[in-house]
Amino acid sequence: MSRLNRRTFLRSAACAGLGFVGLSSSPLADAQAGVTVSELWQFRTEGPVFSSPTVVDGTVYVGSNDGTLYALDRASGTERWRFGTGGGIESSPTVADGTVYVGSFDDTVYALDTADGTERWRFQTEGDVFSSPTVADETVFVGSEDANVYALDTSNGTERWRFRTAGKIAVQSGGRVRSSPTVANGIVYVGCRDGNLYAIDATDGTEQWRFPTGGRIRSSPTESDGVVYVNSFDDTLYAVGAADGVKQWQFAMQSGGFSSPTVADGTVYVGSDAVSVYALDSDTGTVAGRFRAGINGVRSSPTVADETVFVGNGGGSIYGFALSDGTRQWRFQTGGSVFSSPTIVDGTLYAGSADGSVYALTTAVSGSSRGSRVALNTMGHHDTRADRVTTEDLQTDGPATSDRDESSEPADDGSSDDASGRGFTLSGAVAGFAGIGYALKRCIATAEAPLSDRPSRK
Repeated sequence: MSRLNRRTFLRSAACAGLGFVGLSSSPLADAQAGVTVSELWQFRTEGPVFSSPTVVDGTVYVGSNDGTLYALDRASGTERWRFGTGGGIESSPTVADGTVYVGSFDDTVYALDTADGTERWRFQTEGDVFSSPTVADETVFVGSEDANVYALDTSNGTERWRFRTAGKIAVQSGGRVRSSPTVANGIVYVGCRDGNLYAIDATDGTEQWRFPTGGRIRSSPTESDGVVYVNSFDDTLYAVGAADGVKQWQFAMQSGGFSSPTVADGTVYVGSDAVSVYALDSDTGTVAGRFRAGINGVRSSPTVADETVFVGNGGGSIYGFALSDGTRQWRFQTGGSVFSSPTIVDGTLYAGSADGSVYALTTAVSGSSRGSRVALNTMGHHDTRADRVTTEDLQTDGPATSDRDESSEPADDGSSDDASGRGFTLSGAVAGFAGIGYALKRCIATAEAPLSDRPSRK
């Protein structure tokens, strides 16, 4: 089996257990809020969807582990076009000036025409591209498993510079860059599996500073009001001065690492594997609120729209919590883990699931995703571009967040609406076989395809 197909096979097989056979997606009337979630549409792919949707000009762009980037009509969910790559896509696409950029497990960054999906250029790295591209000043910034951060010309994919991290690829916690770069005020901020948060000059790729944490960094940093926030696998969220890399504060979470923070209304929102979404004061790191998302971990990254924070969890649910008091507004159950981060546009939520589907759901809010991560176009965004967002948009005086704590909530007794996600189940085993079958089908199809039909590796 070739290197390409073996990687796709192993990842698909590993992800297969995250889908729950027999657990169909369903709108649920939330007893806490009396709100019924409506599914506007559901689009099925052939693999788990961990990519976070980007919604621009009436089109939803999202990747799938089936190796395909999809462009879907925002209103109906009908497919407008698709583009196949040589590996799974967990990278979240970014759109700028009529081009969509995305990374793939075939070690490649692609630039495609948003109108019809035709390829404009591709750039080959030497490792899987988990990282989501970020575009600023006609440059694409993206990380790779080859331990480099790349700056590419948006027009033709020419390499402007590359920055080599300090870690070694051969080491498990080495230099692989899965974090998605954030660009603010001419500086690229990105995390690395070597445990460092790097600040790199966007023009020439020179290192400005690095901040060491106690664990690898897979999450994507965000910047707001001169402070960079990043989540590390040492179970800590850090706030670091954007100009000098000096620590402002740190917050010890219960099992952190995956979820990427966002800042809205002076509050940092971030998920943890300990089932909570934390709301922290952006200046001090003190807990302003804690929202409990079932009994499964939160690896999805929260987004804020109107006065609600939305997030997915490992049990396949997508939640909406009121910012004012932390009450749960609604919940929607998918058929697999939701590690994709929701994007809200005009009251409609778009998210992917490990069940292989992309969902469009009503939210009972009228606004769109806001906050630092969306404003800086990091890891899934919508039509609000960074160059049209002011500092006042990122930091405004909003309603006070909840000060309720998990300790004041009823303990989970197994009757939670997310109980289906716990432990080993027969349905999980069946899902594993289904996923392996899917991966084998993909591998065989690629192996049997004529050379002219296989993705080229320029």
